[in-house]
Amino acid sequence: MRRRKRSLGERYRLVVPKHAQSKECLNNIHSKYNLGNSIKTTKYSLWSFLPKNLFEQFHRFANIYFLAIIILNLIPEINAFGKYIAMVPLIFVLSVTAIKDLYEDRRRYKSDKAVNNNICHVFNSDAREYQQVKWKKVVVGDFVRLRSDESVPSDILLLNTSDDNSICHIETANLDGETNLKQREVVKGLHVGNSRFSPEQFEFKLKCEEPNNHIHRFNGTLSNDEGKEIPVGKNNLLLRGCILRNTDWAEGIVVYAGHDTKALMNNSGPRYKRSKVERDLNLDVVSCVVILFILCFLGGVGCGFWTDRNGFFNRHFTPGSTDADQPFVRKPVTEGFIRFWTFVIILQVLIPISLYVSMEVVKLFQVYFISNDLELYYAEMDQPVLCRALNINEDLGQIKFVFSDKTGTLTENKMVFKRCTIGGRNFSHGDKLGSDLTDAAPSSSDADQMYHQISDESNGGELYWDKELAQVVESNGRNNYHCGPQSSYLREFFILLAICNTVVVTRKSKGTSNNSASPTDQTDLPHNPDNKHVPVDLGEYSSWNNHLIPDSNSAHGNLGVSATPVKTSLERSSKRLKSPGSLIEAAVEQSTANDEILYEAESPDEAALVKAAHLYGYKLLSRSPDKVTLYIPGEGEVAYEILHVLPFDSSRKRMSIIVRREDDSSIVLYCKGADSAVLPKLERANQQFQGDDVDAGEGSWAARSRSRGSLVEETSCHLDLYARDGLRTLCMARRDLATGDYEEWLEQHRHAETAIHDRERLLRESAHKLECNLELLGATGIEDRLQDGVPETIAMLREAGLKVWVLTGDKQETAINVGHSCKLLDTTMQKVILNAKTKAECEDQITSWLAHFQSEVMSIASDHSSNTVSGRINAPVNDRSVGLVIDGRTLMFALEEPLKIKFLDLARHCQAVLCCRATPLQKSAVVQLVRNGLKTMTLAIGDGANDVSMIQMADVGIGISGQEGMQAVMASDFAIGRFKFLSRLLLVHGHWCYDRISKMFLYFFFKNAMFVLVLFWFQLYNGFSGSNAIDDLSLILFNLALTTVPPVICGVLDKDVPDPMLTAKPSLYKSGQNSEFYTRKLFWMTIFDALYESLVVFYVAFWVYNGTAADIRMVGVTLHQSSVIVANLYLALITAQWTILHHVFLWGSIALSFVWFAILGELRSFFWEMYKVPLVTMATREFWAVCALSAVAALFPRVVISVVRHTLWPTEINKAQLESKRREETQGSRTTFVEQSPEIPRTQLSV
Repeated sequence: MRRRKRSLGERYRLVVPKHAQSKECLNNIHSKYNLGNSIKTTKYSLWSFLPKNLFEQFHRFANIYFLAIIILNLIPEINAFGKYIAMVPLIFVLSVTAIKDLYEDRRRYKSDKAVNNNICHVFNSDAREYQQVKWKKVVVGDFVRLRSDESVPSDILLLNTSDDNSICHIETANLDGETNLKQREVVKGLHVGNSRFSPEQFEFKLKCEEPNNHIHRFNGTLSNDEGKEIPVGKNNLLLRGCILRNTDWAEGIVVYAGHDTKALMNNSGPRYKRSKVERDLNLDVVSCVVILFILCFLGGVGCGFWTDRNGFFNRHFTPGSTDADQPFVRKPVTEGFIRFWTFVIILQVLIPISLYVSMEVVKLFQVYFISNDLELYYAEMDQPVLCRALNINEDLGQIKFVFSDKTGTLTENKMVFKRCTIGGRNFSHGDKLGSDLTDAAPSSSDADQMYHQISDESNGGELYWDKELAQVVESNGRNNYHCGPQSSYLREFFILLAICNTVVVTRKSKGTSNNSASPTDQTDLPHNPDNKHVPVDLGEYSSWNNHLIPDSNSAHGNLGVSATPVKTSLERSSKRLKSPGSLIEAAVEQSTANDEILYEAESPDEAALVKAAHLYGYKLLSRSPDKVTLYIPGEGEVAYEILHVLPFDSSRKRMSIIVRREDDSSIVLYCKGADSAVLPKLERANQQFQGDDVDAGEGSWAARSRSRGSLVEETSCHLDLYARDGLRTLCMARRDLATGDYEEWLEQHRHAETAIHDRERLLRESAHKLECNLELLGATGIEDRLQDGVPETIAMLREAGLKVWVLTGDKQETAINVGHSCKLLDTTMQKVILNAKTKAECEDQITSWLAHFQSEVMSIASDHSSNTVSGRINAPVNDRSVGLVIDGRTLMFALEEPLKIKFLDLARHCQAVLCCRATPLQKSAVVQLVRNGLKTMTLAIGDGANDVSMIQMADVGIGISGQEGMQAVMASDFAIGRFKFLSRLLLVHGHWCYDRISKMFLYFFFKNAMFVLVLFWFQLYNGFSGSNAIDDLSLILFNLALTTVPPVICGVLDKDVPDPMLTAKPSLYKSGQNSEFYTRKLFWMTIFDALYESLVVFYVAFWVYNGTAADIRMVGVTLHQSSVIVANLYLALITAQWTILHHVFLWGSIALSFVWFAILGELRSFFWEMYKVPLVTMATREFWAVCALSAVAALFPRVVISVVRHTLWPTEINKAQLESKRREETQGSRTTFVEQSPEIPRTQLSV
């Protein structure tokens, strides 16, 4: 068994260039996956359509049920209908579905044909050139050459591009919906330039993982016969469906083709879920099956007793028949058994098969109206509501717990650099750029001009600066960073901000407008509705340092090199200005330089940091996969070779970059991340300031630092200060690496890079080995402001009875501050804060708080020692407002098996819960704990990739299309533009959908049960023979056409309470949380209501026609019409709001039943027994008397009970309906008064 597991884990794909092997050998290597690039998404062919479609349709229970009824009806002893009439429902359903499937498959065929015949350029080894080839002819191992704006035909490993830096840009909108350009790079280590690369000379073989659906993961290794191995990853792979942008051409080798490509393996279609009401519906359908078999059993038993007593199985006689015409039956038991199956055919309508079809239609229209709600439309991003799951609309009306991310969900995710601490010194950044530019900006006009450039085209539109820090930067630049260790801290801090990121640098000509062609035309600026990325256009220089910092090509900026050793490891050799006094003049002259810089960042945090570095003169000039160049004040342009990038991941919570400075070959690791991830990695020996080595006055920075204590302590205090102000914090650190240490680590790291399986874990472990013994530089505080309407939305949700949990990766203090800002927490709320360093401490804190609530607040049940979740769930809950705050480490302990029950018991008593420093897996685990532990309806909402697992775990997942891409949207059930739309989505549309679906379900059960019971009561008077008073076709049309459309209209358009009232009184939402509209109790009440009304319909007709000359067919017409009228009037009584469509289809259904019988009475050739019967029947007084009396007698008790209940025991919904009507009447009277009295001033009307 172990050997087999190991072999499975080592599966991989071997890709060999087509020219490198003979055709036979190549076919052997690629035989398992060389199926070509042709795609086929069609399900059928010309010959397979009919059998395959029928086979698929008969996988549905409803169709199997219909087929079983038809088969039973074909048995002569059992049949109740005509052989062909019984087939009508099934043939109708199968035909409609088959036509729909054929139409959809035809569309897929045309789409496949168009895609497969697209043209690309594939290398022909015989002709030694790239030739045009259709996509469907591309195979694994082919070399493909892409041109600008061409789509990628298959998954291709990038080997060469037209760009000097060996990169290309792609647009992935067809994959993930993101319109921002992404950078891909040529495999490092191939050592081929644009002029030297040739597919014929490429002799590497690619060993990579087997095809999978992980778009953001790809691991492989290139190797040749000499034993050289080169790792390849996701940044080297161009995925099928992407579009090459801003790059003249790119070349690569096909790795995955056709259905093996990641795009097609992710093409799973819309998500399918079953709602809570639908799950309850299935239980009630089972109850109907039980009722059906009980009725059939009673009918069979009754038939047996009748036969045993009378000897005949038909006691009703057709005109002219005698006892001698009635056949003699078999034994009573046998006759009863046969009649049992006859009743199954007759009473089949009790199973609401048509309900499932109607439900799908209703939900489709509900989704349409939700998607077109203008109040949920986000105009700034041109973002309507996107409904990706079509089956859980009503779940929106039953949510009890809301789990929300913070950044980008509650906040704007537009980061503003507001604070920083460097070397233990805090800089507040209290001045908004452009508001107070005096000392640091000699020319305020120039500064204001630059401010407008930044604010108009950058993310967020605001820049803040600190005057004191600006002066320090200028002083250090003039003195060549020889002002003590604080100068080195400052210099290294801003270098880290500028280069430790994934920001892409592009340039735009000053004379080019935003609408002109440029490398960024495909990704407009943030305020553009189509934008999804975070560009930061900083112009030539930021405002004040336009006058402080020279560029390397400035007339006054000629720089020399002066290697001067410093006393700390942070201080480096720097370049001394020949003319230090020319700083301001050089910068002013530089403001007229040629191009503007545009920064494109995948993360708003990175954009804010790079923008801040640029603001203080540390200007990121260019970046390639191997090199980054920046401008350093006082030094000019400095180039760094990028040796490695250790990307951010949710486990490490930090990012690092390893660079080598080109002028002195020194190797440095720069690291930024959360304080909980960086501070434990510091070198303890270097946490104290080296103040004794600095010649500083009493008021100097170093002296103040010595008096305040260690750098770590000072920085931690500043971090707490930032967090209390609600700022997002990051720590900055660095480490000098000896060449030998780096090479030793690199040798081990290459093993991780070349691993095909489990590469992510190995790389993470390798990063941990290097990210240690760090030297702390400082920290940043970035403001992420709340979205508009968030506090009001959370207040509405809480008033509606929803418990809101915020799960964030921020510091605890930051999260608490934001919690107060968004009204999740308030000053009157008792706060339960759980911070534990060990599992035992965590258990003690939870137990202590539980005991506190048990004795003083919550009055928890005495059986608290039970270890079952259900026992704790039933404990009483006090309404006192309690807020729970827990950090990530404590949450890790609380989610473990022995403690999670107690933690859930504690958390369920809290009105708000705030989980800090939570990882994506912890977010998902929290949702799962509440969902499974409390058996309640949950909703998760987020905007980033780290929220995907949480969104998918919840009953309803909501994605917000924001600054962090579209992964959350792609994983969600619904997507909205802003958090504030959540209140309307739940309180209005959720409430309506739940009410409509519940009404429709109960109505279908009612009308079907009533009609079936009418047929059953008739059997009491014909010896349970199984014969019908109603003709076969009319019996089928009752459920198929005459009572189906009106409830669909009600399910789509009915509104029990107008939307202004639902938003004004959020507490109305609690009716859905408590499942008040659809319960087992209401189901059985509906069945008993149908029982009563069926008795009325049957016996009113029985008594009116008793003693008359009416025959069985006349009675059947009357019973059918009475049933249609009662069923539709019942729906009229439960309809809350009428529209023109309600009237047309409801009264039209009743009218249609009369038209049908008028037509039926003329079809002598097909239904001779019904010839002229309907017209004769409708011409009698008895017919109209029965229709009127049965409708009144059946529905009058329901009207009386409803009036009494609404008057004496009104629900909150009833009160809201009454108040809404009063408001409408008041507004109507005021409008009439104004129209009739135009001479009266409006001011008098207001009084």
